[in-house]
Amino acid sequence: MKFHENLRFLMDARGIQIKELAAKTGISENTIKTYLRSASAEPKLSKAIALAKALETTVENLCDENSKNSYENIYFGSFFSGLSANDKKSVLALMKEMSKHY
Repeated sequence: MKFHENLRFLMDARGIQIKELAAKTGISENTIKTYLRSASAEPKLSKAIALAKALETTVENLCDENSKNSYENIYFGSFFSGLSANDKKSVLALMKEMSKHY
């Protein structure tokens, strides 16, 4: 995924809106909107560092076009951590059963 796709994915996975990300990073809402809209807009290093820190990732993951697997893990981790203890046990049992078939 490209930078703008990675940024959108991480914002969605973390449940962070543009306004909140702007407040956390000191980057204007308009600049963040530009990053999200444009495949060619990329931040300077200082802004990439601020974005990565606010989104709890690394600059490499935020900017890497090959980071899809990392983000799938982040999304699953966010989803899984929100489950009840019983639901976690069920998901793990299902995954264990499914892994027998692959």
